[in-house]
Amino acid sequence: MGFEKMGSIEKCVLDILVPGRYDPELFLRVVRFDELVMIRSGADLGRVCRKIGRPVRSLEDLEDGVKSYIERTLPRYVGVKIGLAYERSLYFEDVPRSDAEYSLKAILSDGGSSGGEGVFKSERG
Repeated sequence: MGFEKMGSIEKCVLDILVPGRYDPELFLRVVRFDELVMIRSGADLGRVCRKIGRPVRSLEDLEDGVKSYIERTLPRYVGVKIGLAYERSLYFEDVPRSDAEYSLKAILSDGGSSGGEGVFKSERG
């Protein structure tokens, strides 16, 4: 008798950070989007560009790329995890769009000095 029957377990939610092969009938996978919401440097933005498969030169580029990535990715998972709560409060303050654009421009202009080579590039070029 397997542990799932002994424990009356119908399904287990599996964080994809755990490597290995799992029975898809028992384990439901969740995806992490930490990299998409925790951009603090040119290097972070470079990783996002590679993940979303396109360059980012503006806030609109970032929004469109992240939205497209999420739409392509979510159908393979049952949920989303973000580890942000381990680093700070989950309170998300509404800020003017101009503040977000200003912050992204600062990261874009700092791309080279913080190890963000490839900020303007995606895996596709």
